[in-house]
Amino acid sequence: MIVPEFARPKADIVLLKGATRTMPTPQQPSLIVRQKSPENIEFPFASLSDWLIPTELFFVRNHFSSPDLDARDWRLRVGGAVERPLELDLDSIKAMRSTTLTAVVECAGNGRVYYEPPKEGLQWQNGAVGNAAWTGVLRKQIAHQLPKCEGRNGLMGVSLIRPLVLKEER
Repeated sequence: MIVPEFARPKADIVLLKGATRTMPTPQQPSLIVRQKSPENIEFPFASLSDWLIPTELFFVRNHFSSPDLDARDWRLRVGGAVERPLELDLDSIKAMRSTTLTAVVECAGNGRVYYEPPKEGLQWQNGAVGNAAWTGVLRKQIAHQLPKCEGRNGLMGVSLIRPLVLKEER
C-alpha cells in the first residue's frame, strides 16, 4: 500500500557542512532526505531565492549506491564501434578546455507525491529539480581523439528507447 506524503512521518533533515542551527531558515535551508541508502536528497523548493541552485543545495538522485572511487585510479574508457579504444585519466580530462552551460535537471519523479492515484517510488515534492551552471569537457572533445570509423557519420549514443546517431562535425 502506498502512503501519501501527508500521512507519513516527517522526513529526516541534513544540515549543511558546519551548520550548528537546529531549524532551517530561508538563508540556510536544510535538504530533505527522501532515502538514506542509496542517497536521495531533495532541495527545499519553498526556499528558492535565485534562478540558480547552489551546489550544496542541489538535489541528489541515485538508483544505486555510489561506488568508492579513487581519482588517481579512475579511467574513462571509450570502446565499442571504434577503430581503437581510448582511455583517459581524470587529469587528462581536466587538462582539456572546459565549457560552462546553464541547464535545468529534473528527476522524472519530481512531484510524485501529488499523483492521484498515488504512485510507487520516492515521494518527491517539488525539489527534485534544479537549475545550475555545469562545467566540464564536451563529449565531442573526447570523440575528436578517436579515429574516424568506417560507415559511421557521427557518434553512436544510446537512449533508453532506441540507439541514435548524433551528427557532430569532426
